[in-house]
Amino acid sequence: MDKKKYKSEEEKDKPKYDAARDNEEKAYLKEQELLKYKNGKLSEADKLILSRLFEKAAQSHLGTENPIENQIVKALGLYQRAEMYSPYKNVKDRLGKNIERLQVLKLSHKQNLEQRLKGNIPAILSIAFLTSALFFTSSSLTGNVVLGFGENNLRFIGSGFFIAGLICAFVFLKKKKFFSKVL
Repeated sequence: MDKKKYKSEEEKDKPKYDAARDNEEKAYLKEQELLKYKNGKLSEADKLILSRLFEKAAQSHLGTENPIENQIVKALGLYQRAEMYSPYKNVKDRLGKNIERLQVLKLSHKQNLEQRLKGNIPAILSIAFLTSALFFTSSSLTGNVVLGFGENNLRFIGSGFFIAGLICAFVFLKKKKFFSKVL
């Protein structure tokens, strides 16, 4: 038996993503078919079938190693649709708990993203300042035409950007505790 070697987690989860999309499509197509042929009046059995199909689609979206926010949002919508069609209270309760759990997971994903971005702001500013310093100190890049400034003024501005970039880089590295590891 040959085991496939995957280059990345995304490639490893690709068959799961495809299956999730297939399950979602199957649920929506069945819903359209039943609503069309029953003129919008579904029996309890039809509702149960749709509820189960939407629940299965939601579960398959969450079946990957690390579901991303996009998949969480899709699964949340599918669980809500399954809850809407479920004719039984105990099933609705179970689906409601899954919806609550996913809402918490979605919120934590959003907070993690915000925290990661906050931690990288000094690095982003550092890169922006250092790039700006390069443009202002190199006379061939700007042509010394930027707002009519002279060469000395441009070098002064470029030096300011360079110093600001170094300060931001220092702050970023200090937050990452880079200096305590090196020294």
